[in-house]
Amino acid sequence: MQLRLAILFLSLFCTLGTTSLSAQGTQGVQVERVLIVGDSWSANTWAENSMDEAFAWRGHSDKIAVGDQTGIPATTTTDWNSPAFRQLIQAELLAHPTIDLVHLTVGGADFLNGWDNSMTLPEEQILFDAVADGVEEIINFIHFLDPTIEVVFAGYDYLNMDELPQVNPNDFLIWQGLGFPTTRRLNDSLSLMEETIRTRILTNPLVHFINNSGLMQFLYGYPSLGLPPRRVPLPGNESTGFIPAQGGN
Repeated sequence: MQLRLAILFLSLFCTLGTTSLSAQGTQGVQVERVLIVGDSWSANTWAENSMDEAFAWRGHSDKIAVGDQTGIPATTTTDWNSPAFRQLIQAELLAHPTIDLVHLTVGGADFLNGWDNSMTLPEEQILFDAVADGVEEIINFIHFLDPTIEVVFAGYDYLNMDELPQVNPNDFLIWQGLGFPTTRRLNDSLSLMEETIRTRILTNPLVHFINNSGLMQFLYGYPSLGLPPRRVPLPGNESTGFIPAQGGN
C-alpha cells in the first residue's frame, strides 16, 4: 500500500515540480486542491480515497481532493464535452475555488466502444485521433473556466486478457466484443492511443501526463507466472522521457 501511495504522490509531484501544488495550506486546515474528473478509474480513485491518502502519507495532509460529482464510470470524451457534463466541472470549480489542479482520466470507454481486433493501423489511428481531440476539448474547456489551472492526464494500466475473462463473465463479454484480441495486441493498441493523447496534450505547459501502463505488474508482479514484485521496469514518465512506454513485460 505504501509503495502504491508513494508512486501516486511522486507521479503528481515529480510531474508538476514547483507548480501550484507545492503551496502549503494553513497548518491544521485541509484545503481542496484537486478535482478528480473522468470515468471509472477516476471514480475509483475518489471512492478509495487514494489521492488524499497519498498526500497524507507524504506529509501533505493539508491537501485533499474532490471527486464525488465528477468521477462517473463508463463516461466517454463525448460525454465530458456535452453541456451537462461541462456543467458538472464548472459547478465543482465554482463550489471549490481553492482547486488548482484537475486530475483527468478518460478515453478508456471510447477505446472499448470503438476498437476491435480486426482494425488496421490506419483505422485505429482515426479512432485514437478522435479520442485525443475529445481529451483536448475537455482540457480546453477547463482552461476556459480557469486559464491558470494545472491538468494532469493519468493513463490506464495494463489489461490482462489472458486471465480476467476466465474468471469474470463481464470481462469475457468485453473481450468477446473486442474480437478476442491477444493481451499483447490489445495493450499495444491501448498504448498507441495514449501516445496519441500524450503527444497532443503536452504542447500545453499547464498539462502533464502520467503513464501508468504496467504499474501494477511492477508493484505486485505476476503471481500466476511466478514473477515477483519489482522485477520488471516501471512505466516511463516525464522524468524518463516516457521510456519505456509500457512497464511490466
